[in-house]
Amino acid sequence: MSEFLKTALLAAQRADEIAMKYFREGVAVEIKSDQTPVTVADREVERVIIETIKNDFPDHGFLGEETGKSSNSSDYVWIIDPIDGTKNFIRNIPLFGTQIALMHRQTLIVGVSSMPAMGELLYAADNTAFFNGKPVRVSEIGEFSQAAISFAGLNRFPDHVKPERMFELFKSINRVRGFGDCYPFHLLATGRLEAVVQSYIHIWDIAALVAIIEAAGGKCTDFSGQPIGISSTDLLASNGKIHDKLLGFINF
Repeated sequence: MSEFLKTALLAAQRADEIAMKYFREGVAVEIKSDQTPVTVADREVERVIIETIKNDFPDHGFLGEETGKSSNSSDYVWIIDPIDGTKNFIRNIPLFGTQIALMHRQTLIVGVSSMPAMGELLYAADNTAFFNGKPVRVSEIGEFSQAAISFAGLNRFPDHVKPERMFELFKSINRVRGFGDCYPFHLLATGRLEAVVQSYIHIWDIAALVAIIEAAGGKCTDFSGQPIGISSTDLLASNGKIHDKLLGFINF
């Protein structure tokens, strides 16, 4: 296990302890300028993650949802979403998780996604993905008639995505689900789902998950088929077998 991954896992462990301390305790909610919610749990989790990583890698940079981008110019940047699924967290729904990724010169090299209320820990480095300590791979399903896909929401598609094409897709695929945030990516990485479609997102929402899915043998692009980068705002993640066909529906 790389030193980067060891530190990321330690940070996630400490983050989980804080998140679970506040979960289902009725924490106060603030609304940020972008109209998204934040709690004391989000801020405390991000603080402890950064402190943990800085202890081992003081010269690295950071990009966090709550604290923004650090001012240094390191080739190594840690991308953090302290509680992905804050709306779930607030409403006592266990589908939330801490996201920690490390990007080196635009390449994601480490990803950790921990969902403590679900007892699920996904992580990846060196092109191998693990689920609760055991290696995992995406599914081998390549036919729509057998595939399951998750959308964050039908009201969260860019204008160029035609609703009628989405309904054609729904009719041709085996199962359509509506999980949001990090949970569907856990299902995808472990072979329990074949694709996830999400838009109106930020890199901290998806960086760790992209690293994990790709290490598990899957494929991740934006809706135009380009690789995921710092400025990406939408994501198609799949087992790779149905990726191009899905892009065809999205970009018809």
